[in-house]
Amino acid sequence: MRTIIYNTCDLETIKNLPADESEVKKDIAPAMDYLKEIAPNLWREGKTYPTNLPQLDNMYADGEVNFTMNYAPFTATQKIAKGEWKKTFQKHL
Repeated sequence: MRTIIYNTCDLETIKNLPADESEVKKDIAPAMDYLKEIAPNLWREGKTYPTNLPQLDNMYADGEVNFTMNYAPFTATQKIAKGEWKKTFQKHL
């Protein structure tokens, strides 16, 4: 979500978001519109999302989703070594 908001909305607007929910909704509306547009192509048509990274990792391991993401540099290597992910995992940068 954060990446979509960053890439869809004006950076200056994002950097200075107010602490007001209605203003934030207005300012990130372009990102929300984009998500609605691509929803048919998302997991469960964008109606729900994994609640946390471990859930997303498990879904990836089970083949339910095509990718997962993580900021830790050795996550894939460790999960492959433990047998949690297939050796055919490919890292994309």
